[in-house]
Parts: sequence; structure tokens; C-alpha cells
Amino acid sequence: MSMERRHFLKGMLSIGALEGLFGLSGSMKHLGAIASPLADDKKFLVTIALDGGNDHLNTLIPWNDGVYHDKRPLLTVPVSDAQLVGEGLYLHPNLSNLKSFYDSGNLALIRGVGHAADDRSHFYSMGWWMTGTEDLATGTGWLGRFKDGSDLGQFGTVAIGRTGIPRILDGPKSSGIVLPPYGQISLFRSWREDGWEPAWNALRDFEMAQAGNGALQSEIARSLRLTAETGDLVSPIYGIEAGAPGGFVNDLLVAADILNLNIGTQVVHAGLPGFDTHDRQKGTHDLLLSELDIAIGNFFANLFPSVRENTAVLIFSEFGRRVSQNESGTDHGTAGLVMLLGDRVRGGLHGVQPSLRRLDSRGDLHHEVDFRSIYASVISQWLGADPEEILGRDFGQLLLFDSPRAFLW
Repeated sequence: MSMERRHFLKGMLSIGALEGLFGLSGSMKHLGAIASPLADDKKFLVTIALDGGNDHLNTLIPWNDGVYHDKRPLLTVPVSDAQLVGEGLYLHPNLSNLKSFYDSGNLALIRGVGHAADDRSHFYSMGWWMTGTEDLATGTGWLGRFKDGSDLGQFGTVAIGRTGIPRILDGPKSSGIVLPPYGQISLFRSWREDGWEPAWNALRDFEMAQAGNGALQSEIARSLRLTAETGDLVSPIYGIEAGAPGGFVNDLLVAADILNLNIGTQVVHAGLPGFDTHDRQKGTHDLLLSELDIAIGNFFANLFPSVRENTAVLIFSEFGRRVSQNESGTDHGTAGLVMLLGDRVRGGLHGVQPSLRRLDSRGDLHHEVDFRSIYASVISQWLGADPEEILGRDFGQLLLFDSPRAFLW
């Protein structure tokens, strides 16, 4: 039977998406039930990685400090009273939605965050942030370990993206799944278009044909069947694909819709790349923060009220940038800013603002808050789990929620 080239390519792209959806290139995981709605008291967490190393000094701007102007004559960001958050600090003017959360008492700005093993390497630093441990050989993510210790099903943790399962969701026993953004050719729609329904049904029924053909083939066949069922389950949210606005806004719209769908998802992860601003930083960073802010605004606007009041968003980056500019950008730095927002977040300034006058031998900021103390706070106070079981030891906590479920374990 002949097929048009377009049909063939769409089918191959759909099959290729299986690797991202279930991580078939790695070890096979037991996937659990296809979906199970969460209890009414469950709290939702969305994590956003600003990939590349966000310039925290131009995100939360120490405008009243003369050193900031001396070290960055070409990179200083003009501010107005509308961005003032206190202590001479101003949010970037492109973060108006985040500033609204701050003014409502629902944005926590956690300053001076880092870790003792800072080496300014993208690979190792993001690995530490993803795993929540300095032992990268463990290979598992802190949210993956949370999922394994909870009663979450297959859809418990979800990543939005175009590649495989991110490390942050990979647990010792199971892993999350990856859903594509709107506007991408995806297995959720392409099999059903232009008469491909029989192929979709064959994919679902493939498991029966592999009975008795060995454990590996049976597991692959089972994953294919679960993939088809996943497509059926999430296809309602992909019906608005044609009108998607594009970019990172798409990713967070999928995040909002998957939480609203109530199929057992408690944790969603997404990444916004482009923050490695060694040159031409000013315009690039301004646009990235604007994209982040618009995506955050649309995300919360699209949540059902009952979901929104139980949702918190954690925004982090693998490290900050150097205090001094190079020419048109900044090099890899250390201590940075973590942002946490949501209707039940205890907003305001947290942590300690790093001094621009007391720098390390390389001219970088000293951190005052271990990033894992933030994780411990979220795990304990929001997700209601034991942080020491997930992180391996006690890192202390910050009071980050107005009505924490549990503060000390």
C-alpha cells in the first residue's frame, strides 16, 4: 500500500515520540496504572528550570548599590518605583505578573542560593539541582524519589518538552512521562488524522501479539499499548493545538491543562533555555524574562480555581552570573535567586542578599542558603513528605508557605 510522504513522516515522528514519552532508550520502568485522580487535599508543584545560568543580579536588581553600576556599566537595567520590593531591590521591569504576585504576598524571592560544590559547570551544576544531591552517580532526581515514595500513578510526574525524561523526574523505581508542547507534531493527533485510526488501534493491540516472546519484547509492547492509552487520555487538551501562542507559553499552557484534567498529575516540570548570556546579554535576557512572565501569567489564568489555590511554582537556575560584565555579557557565576509563587506561598524577601563587596577569589558572590533547604521546605511544607528520606539528610527549612502541611519531621 502506497502512502504520501507526509503521512509517512507523521507516522515516524509519532513512533519517535515514544522514546520521549516512556524513556524506551533507557531501562524499562514499571509504569503503574494509566491514570488515577488525586485526592482533594493534594498539592500541585510546577518546577521551571531557567537553563544556562540566569543573571540573578539583573532579575532582582540591587539598583541602590553603587557597585552594581560600577561593575556593569553596559548591562544595568533601569528601574522605577513600580518594581521596588524593598531593601533597595527591584524586580526586572519585564516581570510585571510576578510583581503582582509579590504585591499580593504570594511571591517568595529567596536570595543568595547556591551550594558548596559550585564549580560553574552547566553539566554538574544542573545535575546537582536536578538530583538534589552531590552524588551524581545516583542518577535519580529528587522529584523522582518523591514519586517513588508516594502513591502517585503513571501520570504522577509529567515533563513538558521535546526530548526525553528529565533527570529531576527519574526515580529508582519509576519515572515521569513527557508530553509535547502545543503546535508540535505529536502521537496524540497524527495517528488519527487522514485515516490513520487503524494504525493507532494496531499500536494499542500490539501487546497481545508479543505474548510469550520474551521479557524485553513484552515490556516494549506494553509500553506501546500504554502510549496509545495515554494518547486517548490526554487528547482533549491537544484539541486547541492550532491556536497555541508559541514558545514557552505553550509549555505552561500544557502544564495548566494537564493539572486541570485531573488524571493523577501532581508534579510538572518545564525548562526555559537560553540563559547562558556570555554576549549580547541585555536584549536576550530582557526577552527571556518577558517570555517567562507572560507564560506564568497565562498559566495561572488558565488553572481551574480549585487547582490554582493548591498550586505552587518553583523557578530555579543552575547558577548565577559573574558580578562584573565581560564585554556585552557575563560569565558563569555562583549564588543566585530562587522564586516560589502561588496563592498559599509566604511571599516576601527570604534568605540573605549577597554582598557585592565581599566576593570570592574569582569575583563571585558567596551563597548563604543551600538550595536543598528550599527543596526540603517544599517537600515538607507543601508536598507533605519527609525531606530527609528524599534528600538524604537534614538541610534545614525556610518557612515558605502560609499554612504548611508539616514543618518539622
